[in-house]
Amino acid sequence: TNQNKEYHVTFFINSTEYTYEDDSILNVIVPENVPPQLVNDTYGLTKYNITRGENTTIFALWNEAIGNASAEFNSTTKYLANYTISNYTDNWTNYTIQTTSLWLLGHHAAKIYAWDIQNNLNDTLPYLDFIVYGVAEVTNITATPNPINVTNTTIIACQVKDSTNDTPIQNYVVSFYNSTDLLGTNTTNSTGWATYHYTDQTPGQEAITCNITEDDQRFYKTDENNQKTINLTTKELIPPKWSSVSGPSIAHKGDYVNLSAYWTDNFELGSAILSVSTGTWSNVSTMQLSGNESWANFTYQIPTDMTPGQLTWKQYANDTFNNTNVTSEQTISVWGWS
Repeated sequence: TNQNKEYHVTFFINSTEYTYEDDSILNVIVPENVPPQLVNDTYGLTKYNITRGENTTIFALWNEAIGNASAEFNSTTKYLANYTISNYTDNWTNYTIQTTSLWLLGHHAAKIYAWDIQNNLNDTLPYLDFIVYGVAEVTNITATPNPINVTNTTIIACQVKDSTNDTPIQNYVVSFYNSTDLLGTNTTNSTGWATYHYTDQTPGQEAITCNITEDDQRFYKTDENNQKTINLTTKELIPPKWSSVSGPSIAHKGDYVNLSAYWTDNFELGSAILSVSTGTWSNVSTMQLSGNESWANFTYQIPTDMTPGQLTWKQYANDTFNNTNVTSEQTISVWGWS
């Protein structure tokens, strides 16, 4: 024969003393020196872009049975290493390349070597290129100090780490935003932190966000954790102002009187308090205010057991940053009933 083939052979021994029969398979291998060849150029990787911790499989389909094979690739260093392929099914050679957190980022090379059962080697397959990525995430954000006063400065700081090995990433570009605009950018230091000095000219609360994008040149992808947000409170120090204070000048014991003041604030009013005195001051009523201008109208009943004479009243008001002001003292002459 001139081809590799299995033959079923029956051995039969017929002796005067015994009879023996055996069925065997004779595997005839014709000597040759031609290395195995690919079938229809079937050679490749299941994935050419992976992140650390993921895997890809290198595979090849051959035109004959394979006796031995190995996969060659680099992992944690730039140097190539060989790994034995242990299973061959229907002339396939497959090897799963499992990455770890220690793998280098960037381009890697992989190749298959295959020997047929007569030890003819095919080492001519090209190296296949695949890329291993890290995943950059924003892991922390701080604002120091927080809150601040209007025109003061806070330091916004954000940390960037590679989630595939939990290590800081240096020289990564971080963008800083307030509620409406890009404030600026900075790069991370050796501990993964980037900072931005932000001076706020407007009172109130606003969201400050750190954001990062993919860096293909450094082989970093991003995911849903590519930004973090912190609420910054910026306080103002100007108290509310009052005007148009009104109330009766004369009333009787037991009367209900309307004691009013008109309040304005440069940002947001908070609440107003009515305080009265017939010798000792006492806060008798509170009401919430809203917006940056509002009337505070209190209805107050003069005590029926009050000794006729003078009742003094005033209003306090604060804004949402607890800046407080108070009206001038107003007087009511309280009469009794005859």
